[in-house]
Amino acid sequence: MRVDSVFAGLNKKGDFVMTAVLTKSLYCQALLQIAVGAPVAKLPSNSGFDIAQTVWQTALEKAIPDQIAQIRHVCLAGDESWRLHVAEISDRVTCHVHEDGYEVYEIVSGSGTLYSGPSAKSSTGARLLSRHSLQVTSGDVFIVPEGYAHQLVKRGDAPLVIIFACPDSHLAEDRIVLADICEEHPKLFVDADALPGAARDILFRAAQRVKITTHFVANKPLRMPDSEYISFELAGQGFDVADARIVELVSAGDIVVTADIPLAAAVVEKGALAVDPRGELYSDENIKERLFVRDFMDTLRKSGATTGGPPPYGIKDSRAFAAQL
Repeated sequence: MRVDSVFAGLNKKGDFVMTAVLTKSLYCQALLQIAVGAPVAKLPSNSGFDIAQTVWQTALEKAIPDQIAQIRHVCLAGDESWRLHVAEISDRVTCHVHEDGYEVYEIVSGSGTLYSGPSAKSSTGARLLSRHSLQVTSGDVFIVPEGYAHQLVKRGDAPLVIIFACPDSHLAEDRIVLADICEEHPKLFVDADALPGAARDILFRAAQRVKITTHFVANKPLRMPDSEYISFELAGQGFDVADARIVELVSAGDIVVTADIPLAAAVVEKGALAVDPRGELYSDENIKERLFVRDFMDTLRKSGATTGGPPPYGIKDSRAFAAQL
């Protein structure tokens, strides 16, 4: 859906209007941020649909269940190209993605967490490339762009009610269902630039067997298998750019595969674990010692001493890595 058609729908007389604060420039700014893969963000305050509470409450009494989305909703106004709905979420919306057209949401009651992220087509429909979370509450407005998987989960005891605008196709043929993305399972991040091929194959198999989200980051293109659990990100060129990106993405409880000691130290500091492709586990108990040895050896090399390098990666290393993983 073109941006112009969004505003034509929003401003169509007899349907509904946005408050004056939500101008076309604000929409364009939000969509530009999303276009470069940025997380879904809240729009400025007072940007809602300006629908009176008595109106949506009365309409909600006639809401019907949507068995796919696991919500109750009813149409307020609009036509097939752009329609306004009010919906109540008892627990969570089924995670899904639309290939064509944006959606606009306003929280009018309660609070929740929006999980979302860009997706790509796969043999099973679609797979998530990365995931972000956003805490939302009554009065918040946000845009979910086409191609972004999204799942809204209720938080707290108050009823979670939303008003959303979308084309009719989003409630019919243009709705691809994905597995839940709201669960806080550990994720696996891989520093893939110098990763041995044998270790990479082990990670491919582990991701499928354990069903763990595995995200490879490198500054050169790498071939990845078609899997809903495996994704790849091409980091920008430059010293330690890929490492910095992994540190940005990782959270406490996640696992990072890397042979880079400073990167291992950085992710351990954030509460994650790091595993060397040769099978050594880095944690709070040993990372300071490993970092000291690394810095000491680096000082020796800079002084002209010959320290040698690690031996070639072999079967013993890959077995140790698989066992540790």
